[in-house]
Amino acid sequence: MKHFRFLLLLLSLFQIIASYSMKMVGGVDSSTDREALLAFKSLVSDPQNALSGWNISSSHCTWFGVNCTSNGTQVQSLSLTNLALFGNIPPQLSNLTSLKTLNLYNNSFFGQIPSELSRLTSLQRIILATNNISGTIPVSLSDCLMLEQMSFENNKLTGLLPSELGQLPRLKILDVSMNNLTGAIPSTFGDLSTITNLSIARTNISGKIPNELGRLHNLVVLQLSENQLSGEIPFLIFNISSLEYLSLTQNRLVGKLPSNIGLTLPNIRELYLGRNGLEGPIPTSLSNASHIEFLDLSSNNFTGPIPLLGNLKNLVKLFLGSNKLSSTTELNFQVFDSLTNCTQLEDIFLNANQLSGELPSSAANLSVKLQEFCIDDNLLTGSFPQGFERYQNLVALSIQQNSFKGQIPKSIGKLQKLQRLMVHENLFSGEIPDIFSNLTQLYLLNMGNNQLSVTIPISAIIVLVCALCLVWALVTKKKSKIRNNGTSIDIESLTRSSSASYSISGEGSSSSSNNSAFRGEECVAAMVRVGLSCAAHSSKERFTMRESLSKLLEIKRSFIGF
Repeated sequence: MKHFRFLLLLLSLFQIIASYSMKMVGGVDSSTDREALLAFKSLVSDPQNALSGWNISSSHCTWFGVNCTSNGTQVQSLSLTNLALFGNIPPQLSNLTSLKTLNLYNNSFFGQIPSELSRLTSLQRIILATNNISGTIPVSLSDCLMLEQMSFENNKLTGLLPSELGQLPRLKILDVSMNNLTGAIPSTFGDLSTITNLSIARTNISGKIPNELGRLHNLVVLQLSENQLSGEIPFLIFNISSLEYLSLTQNRLVGKLPSNIGLTLPNIRELYLGRNGLEGPIPTSLSNASHIEFLDLSSNNFTGPIPLLGNLKNLVKLFLGSNKLSSTTELNFQVFDSLTNCTQLEDIFLNANQLSGELPSSAANLSVKLQEFCIDDNLLTGSFPQGFERYQNLVALSIQQNSFKGQIPKSIGKLQKLQRLMVHENLFSGEIPDIFSNLTQLYLLNMGNNQLSVTIPISAIIVLVCALCLVWALVTKKKSKIRNNGTSIDIESLTRSSSASYSISGEGSSSSSNNSAFRGEECVAAMVRVGLSCAAHSSKERFTMRESLSKLLEIKRSFIGF
């Protein structure tokens, strides 16, 4: 009996000790997390006072940006984004031992990434993007084996990409774009079997794309653009069937595309391979990649015909400019007939190639969503097709540097959103059509080097001469005569309301110079008002070309008298 009572007493004592120990552990953890957060606050500048509520009078689990575990003691998430926080990232954050998410996106942190963060063995997401962080990426972060996301883009990081990062077994997102990294892509990155997004764009990395990346069978986004990568693109990259976004733009890559690329990338939506040294034909199998929305193969050395892409029903932007693609009239008909099926098409760039033959009428039957149509710098001939008034969303029409002939279609004047019209260096003839009264948003126009003619009314010439003479007289404050080769134009006679004759002589008029100057100022002021109205920001307030000419004629009648 005594033994039994002793055992009960011992058991009760054990429970009390265990309960006290657990409370102490919880208390220590809670206190440690609070101290770590207060240290963070004390070391960081907070211009928006976002951390003003971080004080000892309240539980740290209720503080702004802090999320705790279910027991309400340990911090598992610290998210402080878009707050303009300023300073070094405090190493005391490593004391938040239960932390799973550290998100300091879009602040002004500088200095290095603390190596102490490697002690956060529960860390799953570390997001330090869009700050001013410098130094190298700590190799020790490879000890955070639970990491799923590492976003360091848009900082000032330098040095090599640590090959040890390839040992992270759960990593899904690795983004170090827009930094100043050097060296090559580690081949160990091919061991990141769970990764879905690998972004290393605009970082100055060099060398070849590792063949090992072709083993990343869960990859959805591969972004390696604007680097100094060289050599051929590993064919295994084009076998990653899960890829939806592939960008290798602006590198030094060479070689040919695999003929079956459209079959091995069935889910691709955005394919950017522009500004490299790729060559050979554009594979016809691309027409099988039916999900493509953006296709950029521009500024390479591709040759041969443009493939028929009518199966790409979701195609929005097609960039094939600055290559060596060729065509004939027959091929042009096939290509544009095919593109009429791309009902989402907004931009088509076929410029700076070797396309020849005539442009078919189907070029005016593309998507009504078309915004930019650029086929300049080719060898196209024949008449430019009618029907472009269909494209009421068109902002840019560039057909210069071809051999189009005939008249410029008047239907272009119905494109009210047109901003850039480039038709120079062709063989267009006839009069320049009256197309400008509705083109109120047009700011870039070039019709030079054609065989166009224009009839300018003599009244417009008189107004122009009057304006130039008056402006010269007012600016120079000299006698109201413009001398040229020993003769002069009498400004005062131009501004007299009683007459409007030119005086080509060696002597000035005897009229009052003060009255002439006053009327000259009035004339110039009136013309300036017309000019300002032509440049008004609101289209409702802006004069059309027809209205402007009418106003100038009124000024002429008022100040010249006829």
